[in-house]
Amino acid sequence: MSATPADISVSSTAPAASTTGTNTLLNFTVKNIGPTGVSHVTLLETFTLEPIVVSAVASHGNCAAGPVVRCDFGSLATGGTASVSISIIPVGAGSLKTTATVGSSLPDPKPGNNKITKSITITGPAYNAVPVLTALSPSSALLGSPTLSLTVSGANYNAGSTVNWNGAALPTTFVSKTQLSATVDVNLLKAFNSARITVTNAAPGGGVSGTLPFSVFRSVSLDANDIVFDPFTRKLYASVPSTATQVAGNSIVSIDPLTGKLGKAVFIGSEPTRMGISDDGQFLYTVLAGSNAVRRLNLTNLTAGTQFTTVSSLFGAFTASDVSVMPGNRNAVATVGYSDGIQLWDVTNTGATPRKSTLVNSVYEGSVLAWGSPTSLYSNDEGLSPSSLHRFAVQPTSFAETDSTYLDAVGGKITFSGGLLFSDGGGVVDPSPASPDTPHLVGRIMAGGSSAVDTSINRAFYLDQNSYGVNSRLISAFDSTHFVSAGSVYLDNLTGDAFDLIRWGGDGLAFRTATDFWGNGSGRVILVHGSFVLPPSPLPNPIPAITTLSPASVTSPGANTWVTITGARFVPGSVAYWNGSARSTVFVNATTLRVAIPAADLVVPVAAKLRVNNPVPGGGNSATLTLTVK
Repeated sequence: MSATPADISVSSTAPAASTTGTNTLLNFTVKNIGPTGVSHVTLLETFTLEPIVVSAVASHGNCAAGPVVRCDFGSLATGGTASVSISIIPVGAGSLKTTATVGSSLPDPKPGNNKITKSITITGPAYNAVPVLTALSPSSALLGSPTLSLTVSGANYNAGSTVNWNGAALPTTFVSKTQLSATVDVNLLKAFNSARITVTNAAPGGGVSGTLPFSVFRSVSLDANDIVFDPFTRKLYASVPSTATQVAGNSIVSIDPLTGKLGKAVFIGSEPTRMGISDDGQFLYTVLAGSNAVRRLNLTNLTAGTQFTTVSSLFGAFTASDVSVMPGNRNAVATVGYSDGIQLWDVTNTGATPRKSTLVNSVYEGSVLAWGSPTSLYSNDEGLSPSSLHRFAVQPTSFAETDSTYLDAVGGKITFSGGLLFSDGGGVVDPSPASPDTPHLVGRIMAGGSSAVDTSINRAFYLDQNSYGVNSRLISAFDSTHFVSAGSVYLDNLTGDAFDLIRWGGDGLAFRTATDFWGNGSGRVILVHGSFVLPPSPLPNPIPAITTLSPASVTSPGANTWVTITGARFVPGSVAYWNGSARSTVFVNATTLRVAIPAADLVVPVAAKLRVNNPVPGGGNSATLTLTVK
């Protein structure tokens, strides 16, 4: 383009009068009078009386519609024109002035035609915009907290705006167009759940904002070294050190997440740390740091059983840094100890036998574990950057290392979900390429801290990292398909370090806290559940249909059993009911659910009725099918 000045002009048409709440159209024409072509032609449109800007459509280029409209047309040749139509809704009576200003990349010899102002006489009563909700402070409260004041931030608020808790209006005070204050009564903070917070503006106009969750979380006083969830008993299990004061130490204790009640502590051995649970809920394996061993606990009768010493081929007995049970085989368990290598054990009621291994180094084989399938095992070098991700091919009597790959942002714990490996460092890895191709990063979640991933609900959750002087903990949610933010919640008045974020139930998260290096905090298990974890659908859910059960019958007394329900119109949040009682349900896809039926349901012959419920909005119950316990 030449540096010769170019004369850019703007003209407009607008009605002389309009009324509040009426869609009002403004048209603008931008022309390059010349004498030369020009680039970067723009139009900036401002308004008085703060109307609602509905849309801005340009003949070419693009427009950003907001309180101020900016359009970028690109280049205009001499004599060329561009047009834009802007639709607004006036919200208050008076003289509404619209001012359009144009510009370009070149000097303009006639600036007098670069700007145009039109006045529109607006009549009618005040018209309310739809409110916008962007933030809550606080966004959580400990179960049983006293009445609190909730600050609600957003836009388009007025003196009649109302803050709602699960659809019910709260006492609300108007602060400004961007802030409201609401009172949350003590009685609302007695229910362990997540409330849906919205803002309503009354007619004329008005409407309801989008939703943000407010979490009422539970804190259970308990010193713990690890926590896991069992879908069959629907309880968490914690490994309790010898120094615990809440229950007998050196034990495993259950926690009912819905009530916070602790079960009877079961002695397991000296200084229990990491745990791994079989996918049928039968056995819990626990690392015993005080005896360089792993011990097995039968969860169906809470009886401690086989104990075996973890041994390195080079350095002898060691304490495993992680333990993980093979999918589909409750008697096969992997252990790892970083410099002490990795082992795979076949466990019986009398002992454990290590499988033959073929490893690259026999040492430094990772410090955390994840199974992808009964034939695919992974380990990661926790705490190293870049870390080394190890792959192992597992056979019935042996296993062999496939490769070891350095990967950025793949630090800490790894979780296999939806065919991918998610890490505490935020790195997401596709581990599937066949050798000699190696695993590779497919994305990065911008977070770092203990993670819990559940691709069945399209979520990856991250705790913030430990640091000095914290008095709250942040849990961030991410879309596990696109790796973008999906919201967050602060849990206030929590000090000390936090570890081991896990999923429980259909809509629960849990983690443990401990006293930090500076003596802050204490041992607790923190529990969150509700709409922050599993957001409600923006559209009404359908009514589900079920067609088959597999298995359709079992023989009593039966063991813990996964039942596959086939049907239609299932959604994340679908729950299966056994004779009217909810059971742990995993969403596979719109036609398949997996349901954990505990051994306690299969003790005596019965014709059990199973149905599926889809949650609100919409939703409802399917018809029932019978599972026969013979």
